[in-house]
Amino acid sequence: MDTQEGLQQELGIYVAGLLLYSYCMYGCVGAYKLACSYGIRGGSRSGVPYLIGVGIGFLFLSLFYKDRRRELIWKRKQKGSWKLVALCLLFLMGAQFVTMVWAEGVEALVQKAGISLAREREAASGANGTGTMMFYTLVVAPMIEEIVFRGYVLKGLKKYGNSSAIFISALLFGLYHANLIQMVFAFLMGLLLGYVAAEYSVHLTILLHMANNAMVSGMVLLGATKQTMLYGIEGLSFVLVLFLIVWNRRKIFCYIEASGGCNVRSSVRNLWMLLYVGMTVLVAWQGIMGG
Repeated sequence: MDTQEGLQQELGIYVAGLLLYSYCMYGCVGAYKLACSYGIRGGSRSGVPYLIGVGIGFLFLSLFYKDRRRELIWKRKQKGSWKLVALCLLFLMGAQFVTMVWAEGVEALVQKAGISLAREREAASGANGTGTMMFYTLVVAPMIEEIVFRGYVLKGLKKYGNSSAIFISALLFGLYHANLIQMVFAFLMGLLLGYVAAEYSVHLTILLHMANNAMVSGMVLLGATKQTMLYGIEGLSFVLVLFLIVWNRRKIFCYIEASGGCNVRSSVRNLWMLLYVGMTVLVAWQGIMGG
C-alpha cells in the first residue's frame, strides 16, 4: 500500500468518527432547540445541550478510536516556553482580525441577496451570558476539541508527514464549527495549534485554546464601547504576525518540505470528507436561515 492510499484509508476512518461525533453534538443541540420552541424551560442559549452532545459524542468517538488512544494523544515531543505562548497568542489575535475582515466582506456580499449573517456572527463571538455555556466554552470545548482534533486526528496522521497532518486536522477543525464566520478563524487556529501539538504537546494546545476562548469572551464582555480599541489591537497583531511570517518564510517552507509536503488532494478527494463537508454546509445554512 503506497503513502497516498494509506493516507486516504486512514483519513476515511478519522472523518467517519468525526461524523459520528458531530451528529451526536448537533443532534442534541437541535433537539434541545426544538424542545425550547415548544415552551420547555432552559433557554435556547443554554450550554446544557452542548455538554450532553459532547459527552455522548466523545464517548462514542473514544470507542470508535479505541486502538488510537493515550500513547498517541499525550506523547510530548519537547517542552514549550513563555516566548512560544506569547507568539501563539499574538497569532490568535491576528487571526481574529482576519476573521473580522472576512465577516465584514461576506456580510456586505450576502446582504445584496437579502440574507443576514447576524446569527452567525453572534454564534462565532460566543455572545451569551449563561453559566453553562461559559463553562462549555472556556473549559469543556477546549479540552475535548484538542483531544479529538490535535490528539486523535493529527497524531494519528503524523506518520504521513507533519505538514499533511496539520493541514488536514485544521481543515476538519474549521469545518466542524459549521459557521461561515467562525470556520475561518478555526482553520487558522487549527494550523497554529496543529504545529504546537506536532512539535510540543496536546497539553499546551489545550491551555492555548482555553486562553483564546477566554480572550474572545473578554472582548465580548467589553462591548461596543471598547470596540475601536480592540480592532486596533487585533490589526496591530495581524501586522506583526504577517511581518514574522514573511521574515521566517524560508524556515516555514523548509519545515513543510522536510515533513513531506502538504498533501491537499487526499483531503479533498476522500468520500468521507465530502460527506463531512455536506453535513457542514447543511448545518451552516440552517444557522444562517435561523433554524
